[in-house]
Amino acid sequence: MKEEFLEAKVFTIKKHPLVLDDYGEHLNINEFDFKKPSKFSKEQIRIFELIHNTFANLAETKISMTARDVLGISLIMTEKKIYSEYLASLKEQSLLVVLKSSVLDADIILQFSNLMFFILIDKILGGDGEAEIKRDFTEIEMNLVEEIINIFIQSLDESWSTAEKMEFMMKNIENNAQYIRIVPLNEMCLVFNFKIEIAGKLGFFTICMPFISVKPVLDDLNKRSFYSGDPSFFSKDRKERLSDGLNLVKIEMAAVLGCVDLNLKEINNLEAGDILRLGKKTSDDIEMLVEESKLFKIRPGKISNKLAVKIIEKFETGG
Repeated sequence: MKEEFLEAKVFTIKKHPLVLDDYGEHLNINEFDFKKPSKFSKEQIRIFELIHNTFANLAETKISMTARDVLGISLIMTEKKIYSEYLASLKEQSLLVVLKSSVLDADIILQFSNLMFFILIDKILGGDGEAEIKRDFTEIEMNLVEEIINIFIQSLDESWSTAEKMEFMMKNIENNAQYIRIVPLNEMCLVFNFKIEIAGKLGFFTICMPFISVKPVLDDLNKRSFYSGDPSFFSKDRKERLSDGLNLVKIEMAAVLGCVDLNLKEINNLEAGDILRLGKKTSDDIEMLVEESKLFKIRPGKISNKLAVKIIEKFETGG
């Protein structure tokens, strides 16, 4: 009972407009918003922000490796909202991912804009990220979307690992906020707002953590010395960490002997034994493509009876 009493006494305070008493004196009046009890302490919010800043850094590295391009993800704002306000603030063309954990008493929400996923999919498939698509996802696209979401979930797991072993799992995905009722509409939530920069475009996503969901871990967060473990990964320079991650990305390289233009009829008529002229002399240098971009001029040859190439020149602009 004592704990409940203490929680009920903490409220959001708003400064009331200037009021005068009967003698013309200024009255110092505060408004108490009983609809929005402030259940999270400042220290708890600070710890949540540390965790989610780490999440942003981890997701940035992992998604950059997947998209094969450097992108930026950062936590820009933390808000306290009741659940109904959060749902009302969501824009159309959004994906809402419901996550569960055995540690939590209720679910949490990851919310993304569809456009952000279309840009990421375009980059992953080798495009320039200039997608401006306003439609639902195809079945193939949804498979890629789920792979990207799993990367975000892995990053969330890792960011929480110093404080609590969460092991988040995807429960379901919805595109209509009205179908998501994880907690009562008047439940207080912490909403973490993130921005993501990719291909010169700016997108946003959110994480909604209702108080009733994270209540089981609040006491542990208060007691633990956060980041008491090895902080070397998190203190490492952000650009250096991104570079280290990108250096591990496997890319495709191909030596192109030559090209020939054929129409569909000619291709259909090709048979074993046919010879195609590639427009190159046997003594000519050829090109090496790195992810379909010309990067090197090379010379074919053999080493120990195996085909090999020697790099002759690096193109200035990569082709």
